[in-house]
Amino acid sequence: MICRLAFTIIIFSVAIDLNAQTHKRGFLTMREIDSVNRTHSGKPYVPINLKTLSGNVITSDTISGKVTLINFWFKACTGCRVEYPILNNIFSDLKGNPEFRLITITFDPEDSLPDFIEENDMRFPIVSVGPKDSSRRLNFNNGYPTNILIGPDNKIIFVKLGTIRYTKDRGVKDNVYYLINDLLAP
Repeated sequence: MICRLAFTIIIFSVAIDLNAQTHKRGFLTMREIDSVNRTHSGKPYVPINLKTLSGNVITSDTISGKVTLINFWFKACTGCRVEYPILNNIFSDLKGNPEFRLITITFDPEDSLPDFIEENDMRFPIVSVGPKDSSRRLNFNNGYPTNILIGPDNKIIFVKLGTIRYTKDRGVKDNVYYLINDLLAP
């Protein structure tokens, strides 16, 4: 019992120390990030002028009036790789709906993407924005993956750092299925 208590105290002390060190370096905790991301809800999304790898131009005007999910990823991100099948499902499920747009954005150089896209069976629209700073500006300096859901009025519904889910199971955390489909309902 005393060993268990001592172990708990040590772990708690380490956690407090790590939290203090994290703040000294300027990093935020997940709770702080979620709090900051909630401040974006209800605000207009930043103006965009992007071009997909297939040549389609995406601007603030072209997504206006549509429900838009913007996903931010990069090749070396393991959490991002978990989302590729999820993004494929969202895209195949909603690609015929003119009221929905899925945009995925990476800072990886465009010439490094073709083989990677094929190896990972990525069937959704992809934009390469160049330097990482460009991507970070668009995802509000979040890490990766980050997902931003924008309503038809161009206002942000949510900003989510971390992996999303897309399933008809209402009990699944971070599930965007019903959120997207409710926004698309007539």
